[in-house]
Amino acid sequence: MELQELKDIWSEYDRKLDRNLQLNMQLLKQLNLDKAKNKLNRLLWFKGIEVAVFILIALCMGSFIANNWPALQFTIPGLILAAILIMWIISVVKQLAIIADLQMGYADAIAPVQKKIERLKLHIVNYTKYSFVLLPLYPVMMLVAGKAFLHVDFFAAQHRLYFLSNVAVGLVLIPAALWFFKLLSAKNISESVSKNLLVGTGWRQADSAHSFLNEIEKFEKEA
Repeated sequence: MELQELKDIWSEYDRKLDRNLQLNMQLLKQLNLDKAKNKLNRLLWFKGIEVAVFILIALCMGSFIANNWPALQFTIPGLILAAILIMWIISVVKQLAIIADLQMGYADAIAPVQKKIERLKLHIVNYTKYSFVLLPLYPVMMLVAGKAFLHVDFFAAQHRLYFLSNVAVGLVLIPAALWFFKLLSAKNISESVSKNLLVGTGWRQADSAHSFLNEIEKFEKEA
């Protein structure tokens, strides 16, 4: 066999290897993109249900405020909780907008998609972080729940001491709320305790989708 024939054979092998590598890359990319889409699709449904529930609660809160107007001991707590609900709704709607944008289609470039998922994760973390404001505010929820479901006025003389003791507990919980805020900072988010606080928020689904895209990027760099 002549040298030129050997070179031709090796060149053909190289071309086949390149084609196989390209096919493998396309298959891996499509597989991981499908996995990422499935994770985000579940998250889309979860967040859709979540925002619907919050809107329903906000409407009930509006009804509570209207029914107890102008009794300030009930309307002010109701307005505080309504404001928190509205902030939650806005946050979840922003998350839904990012997920819907991602579900519309993936570009060839992975980096822009990764940035969008990172932004989604940040929204989820902040949404969870500010949820802990309810820890010291639980006496406010107790006031509203007591009036709405039990028809109890905790400002009445017979319940006032019990309510004030709960207010004291709420004040004691302020450091706990601040500690949770700190745990959910960007530098601590990789720690197991912080991740446990994000269970059920959709952060893990978003993080899994991001990991699938990272695998594609890593393979592309190594190829």
